[in-house]
Amino acid sequence: MKSLKHQILLAICFIAYCSDTFSDGFNAIPLELHFSEPPPQQNIRDKGNAYKPITTNAINYPQSGLNTTAAKWGFLGHKTINQHAVFALPQPLFGFYKKHIQFITDHAIDPDQRRYTDTAEVCRHYIDLDHYEKALPIDTLPKYWKQAVEKFSADTLFAYGIVPYHVQIMLYRLTKAFEEKNLTAILRLSADIGHYVADAHVPLHTTENYDGQLTHQHGIHALWETRIPEISLPNYLLLTESGHFLEQPADSIWISVSQSHALLTTVLQTEKSLSQKWPQTKKYELSTDLHGKTKKQIHPKFVKSYEAQLDHMVEIRMKKAIVAVASYWYTAWILAGQPNLDEISDQPQTLESTNPEKTETVISTSILPSRCDGLKHD
Repeated sequence: MKSLKHQILLAICFIAYCSDTFSDGFNAIPLELHFSEPPPQQNIRDKGNAYKPITTNAINYPQSGLNTTAAKWGFLGHKTINQHAVFALPQPLFGFYKKHIQFITDHAIDPDQRRYTDTAEVCRHYIDLDHYEKALPIDTLPKYWKQAVEKFSADTLFAYGIVPYHVQIMLYRLTKAFEEKNLTAILRLSADIGHYVADAHVPLHTTENYDGQLTHQHGIHALWETRIPEISLPNYLLLTESGHFLEQPADSIWISVSQSHALLTTVLQTEKSLSQKWPQTKKYELSTDLHGKTKKQIHPKFVKSYEAQLDHMVEIRMKKAIVAVASYWYTAWILAGQPNLDEISDQPQTLESTNPEKTETVISTSILPSRCDGLKHD
């Protein structure tokens, strides 16, 4: 039985969908409460010896013919973040997620793959803050969905991205899955929310100039979130603090988005300055991908120089994303009343045969503007 404080906080942060369409509202009571005594967290002294970090060669890329380097954070980045988030969890949640770490890791890329089959998916990965805000802090966009719809209309919000709102919705769904002790839903929703939280940590997911197309810097999106991790991930030290209970989950995701947007100018100006000094004939190379296809790639020397001038921003944002993902998983479990995880883990696993649409309310594509149907923010 959840305490009254937990029930009130859950109501403050998010209200369930009323139907199968996003437009029916996502409300929040305009109150603020803080726990005087946050739920205790147990230190993890020994997380076992089974942990093996993902390497580029370990990723099983889908045989789809798609250019995998265009995916958000890259498939490698998203899988790495979800995997490491498991090891950032406090006990007893760590033991539960570690048992299912392969699924959580492999399915970190599901939302990206859905973009090619679900027209409602694309706008869940970003938000164009510069369409609404002249400068930080964020004081024009309401932090809750219903108030935002009342102020700007659903069409406008969909057109310019909804990632901070969608993370709040995913937290509600994950909380309900824990309450219902539904293993299939818990794992799928955990993998999904990990993806969206990670996307909120990418500066280029907070701007209309998402691929440098407005500043003649085409390709900077893949450079920042895919090419840099491909080359430098083996050198990253992704040890982080433990995830923690989020007293104000909505505030937390908006802070992440705001911090990402604050880095945007540095991301763009640093690349432009370096490109102006770098001989264009030495900026690119031809390389063969895992499918034996030859393609033009930014040269590793340029990538490493860019990353150094960014002061290792990508690694830092990845580490913050890891802690945030773990924190949202942990928060959902706490808000659900800390259900017995052994009882959940003992359920039969039918994950691969389960239709993912049954675990997530589908946004009706009929209410989406055309701009949400496509590959924006690739």
